[in-house]
Amino acid sequence: MALDKATLKAKLKAIDPSDGDVVDKMVDAIDEYIKGASITVAAGIPVSTAGSAAAQTGATTAPGTGTIS
Repeated sequence: MALDKATLKAKLKAIDPSDGDVVDKMVDAIDEYIKGASITVAAGIPVSTAGSAAAQTGATTAPGTGTIS
């Protein structure tokens, strides 16, 4: 899911200071916004593998670049 600034803005504007702790409500809205992000990692990150063709294990051998949306 892409980051949705309009929803975050609406949630922050809807916070009623007389309703309780404003900071907690802001933190909850921002936390939900950030956790709603999609992270896409481009294909082609170098890996090193070991094992048989049926049971390969491996790890990346170079850093990858991701895009948050």
